Amino acid sequence: MASQLPRPSGDNFSSAVAWASAAGETAGAAFKKAAGAARVQAGQVKAVVDSQVWPPFGASSGVASGAARSPFQSDEPHAGSLPPVQIRVCTWNLHGNPIDPSDHIERWLRPDEDAADVIVVGVQELVDLGPKTMVLNTSGDEQRQAALESRVEQALQPRGSPGTYIKICSFGMVGLALLIYIQAWLQPCVRQLRIDRVKTGLDGIGGNKGGVCARFLLGSLSVCAVNVHLASGQHAVSERSQHLGQVLSDAFQSTSSKGALRPAKNGFERTSSYRIAQHDLCIITGDFNARLDLPKEASWPQGSQEALALQLAVSKLPGSASGA
Repeated sequence: MASQLPRPSGDNFSSAVAWASAAGETAGAAFKKAAGAARVQAGQVKAVVDSQVWPPFGASSGVASGAARSPFQSDEPHAGSLPPVQIRVCTWNLHGNPIDPSDHIERWLRPDEDAADVIVVGVQELVDLGPKTMVLNTSGDEQRQAALESRVEQALQPRGSPGTYIKICSFGMVGLALLIYIQAWLQPCVRQLRIDRVKTGLDGIGGNKGGVCARFLLGSLSVCAVNVHLASGQHAVSERSQHLGQVLSDAFQSTSSKGALRPAKNGFERTSSYRIAQHDLCIITGDFNARLDLPKEASWPQGSQEALALQLAVSKLPGSASGA
């Protein structure tokens, strides 16, 4: 706390002016000190780069150094053919809550004990999307991210079972988190891992909305996984479409679709070497906040969700009765 200055005595005008000047300097110094501390704190949060490649199970949970490249980031091509692989994609909006201890997330990750070869986990609202979180937790919340990883890995690798999964990346942006795991036998097949994030909230300033992306080669197959959280609201259709387009166009690029520079930082290389749409396999998951446009007095359509989804998709095809 700043020291208290003695107030001037009497009606001496010069003394009052001198006191006011000293008080202003003291207040200014205190403000600069507080602002400096805030900048340091923000820098420390950003320095905890959840965007780096994380170690396999059983290794230290510390963030990898930016100078130590993961073998998954290697540009060396994989030699040999790759048999068919199964990829499972899991998404969950946690609404700012931690996963409850009673939640059996193995049913989410490994239904029927079926172990996929690649597991992509996308989480939205890992933390509450308040103003403070948006400013200080640009790279995600380290504690929540670590807790999420711990629960996921416990479910993927029950206690006492031999290790089968390896984590190739885990990083976040405010409330978004993207984790990717592979079966151990696939480790030599994963190359050219690159990651990025695109903010769309508050006209590109806030990371409360947007997407986090990871791309890699699986054998000779190029794969890109994207976890998005788009704008909410019944009438935000065009905004959601615009934000999704921005994520798809700006990821991995050195210049945004609006012409702004996107410098490399926090492990995001942004060399414009890749585009999401140019991958052999694009996985886009997350909370799209899509709305079914039904009048309030209308009844809910009959039928299963699968049948309704198929009916909607067919209706949008060119040449269909309701499509254009």
